[in-house]
Amino acid sequence: ESSGHRKILSYQQLRQKGEELNQRLREAYSSARSEAPRQKVDELIHVELLAAHLYTGPMFVRYNEGLRQVVLSLPSAGNESSGATGQSSKPRPTQRVQETKMMFTTTIHAINSTIGKLSKLTKAVPVYRGINSG
Repeated sequence: ESSGHRKILSYQQLRQKGEELNQRLREAYSSARSEAPRQKVDELIHVELLAAHLYTGPMFVRYNEGLRQVVLSLPSAGNESSGATGQSSKPRPTQRVQETKMMFTTTIHAINSTIGKLSKLTKAVPVYRGINSG
């Protein structure tokens, strides 16, 4: 049944998924409590859940345009001149970002917070690269 595509979720279903994730976070906290007894459980709030849900969908492109705009505005993002023309070779932000000035700053912070919290649920595993010739 799982085709790998996103499924439309009602707000109630999204909140239920958030509660399931928060339960997993609480379980991860309780299993690690002996190691760090004063550690506080950082549960997902509904704004973070909504932001992450939007990021995994069609808003991905818009949010990344905003992030690229920030990178392009950094001084180290390419101030080199292109030879004899003297014109900057620095890439230009997309026209949509230039016109709307939408950077989605708050939403991107919420997405970052969500990633930080959910990273506690992932397990580090070895990653193998290349081919062993043995």
